[in-house]
Amino acid sequence: MKKKALIFQNSKGDGPGIFSGFLEAKGWHRRIVHLYGGESIPADWSRYDFLMIMGGPMGVYDDRKHPYLGDEVNVIRRALEQSKPVIGLCLGAQLMSRALGARVVKASRQEIGWYPIEMTAEGARDPLLASFSSNPVLFLWHEDGFLLPKGAVRVAGTRECPIFSIHLRNFKSPRRNCPIIHSPPLAGGARGGGEDKRINSLLV
Repeated sequence: MKKKALIFQNSKGDGPGIFSGFLEAKGWHRRIVHLYGGESIPADWSRYDFLMIMGGPMGVYDDRKHPYLGDEVNVIRRALEQSKPVIGLCLGAQLMSRALGARVVKASRQEIGWYPIEMTAEGARDPLLASFSSNPVLFLWHEDGFLLPKGAVRVAGTRECPIFSIHLRNFKSPRRNCPIIHSPPLAGGARGGGEDKRINSLLV
C-alpha cells in the first residue's frame, strides 16, 4: 500500500516545490489541500502518514483574516500527539510552534536577501541540514520568528532571528527526530544540491 502525504498550502505561490518530486519518486500518494482557495482540511487527515505545512505571506497571528490557520494549528497539535511526522516550512513552522505552545513574535527587523546562517552542533547532526556547510549563506524573506517550544532544540539561526530552525527531541519516528523547519530556501527554491539528496533520503 502506498504511503500518503497530506500537504497544507496556505497561499497560491507557496506550493510544495521540490518535495512533490521527492514524494513521487518514492511512490508516495500526495494530496495538496489549497486552504487559501477555500478547501477544507479533510476529515480523514489522520489516515495520512505524513503532514507538510507550507509557508505564506501572512503571519500566524492573522487567523481572523485567514480562519483556516486556526484549523491547521488544531490538526498539527493532534498530529504531534499521535507521533505523526510533520514538517513545517516558514509559516508552517510558526503554526507548529503555536501548536506546541510557543509564542510567535516579530523579528527585530525583516530579513530579505542573502544572510549567513549560524549552525549549532545539533544542526550539524540534523539529517535535513547536515549537507550544508557550517555557516551557509541562504536567501531569506521573512519578518517573524518564534520562541523555542518545550521539548525542542535549536539547530540554526541568524543574528536577527536566533531560532531559525529547530527539531523536536520528544518525538521519535522510526528513523529520526521529526524536524520543524523554518527555512525559506527549502520551501521551493532549493535545486540540485546535497540538500536535495538529504531530503530525498528522509522519504522512505
